[in-house]
Amino acid sequence: MRAFVSSVKRRKRAIPRRDNETTLTGLGSDALSRDRRSNRYILLLLSVSLLLLLLDILTKYLIQSNFVPGESLSIFGDTVRLTYVLNPKGAFGVSVGSNTFHIVTSFVVIAVVVYVFWRGLGASRLVDLSLAAILSGAIGNLIDRIRLGTVVDFADIDVPDIDFVGLYMTRWPVFNVADAAISVGMAIIILSLVFSRQHGNSPESDLERGAGTESP
Repeated sequence: MRAFVSSVKRRKRAIPRRDNETTLTGLGSDALSRDRRSNRYILLLLSVSLLLLLLDILTKYLIQSNFVPGESLSIFGDTVRLTYVLNPKGAFGVSVGSNTFHIVTSFVVIAVVVYVFWRGLGASRLVDLSLAAILSGAIGNLIDRIRLGTVVDFADIDVPDIDFVGLYMTRWPVFNVADAAISVGMAIIILSLVFSRQHGNSPESDLERGAGTESP
């Protein structure tokens, strides 16, 4: 009997552990490490969005607290001014619909950005940061539209006169931090796509390269 029990124990010790079997301590230190790195990366991107959003809220609060609508203050001559404007239209004064339309559009943009944001992690850090900026800008202007029914703009910058296909402009339309975040983010993403196509790269290949650098 003792010989039989000893034989069974030896056989159990000899059975190799299957690759798909996991234990509490053997869940995979490499996988947990990658998860922790991913969590830190996500936290970094969310922190960028939050900082830009807080900057947008703070600057709008300061303008509303110290200016009346239409009031303007020179910063660098006539080149850069602070001008308090309530803008019921879209970014940079572009009229594309009612306030309700802009609110619905903002929610759609936020949902799309969040989806792409989570699905595209690791493909390009620059694109991820751009998405974080777009997310903060969309939320910042959405807060204004829900709270005020309009958007607070204040950055008033002079540009060379533009007269192109019916568009005539002597100053850049008054904007805010949220508008700048959205515009810069979109510009970087577009440029990234253009350069990626010129070099024959695709999002899939970028993602594979990112995964390859993370793997031990």
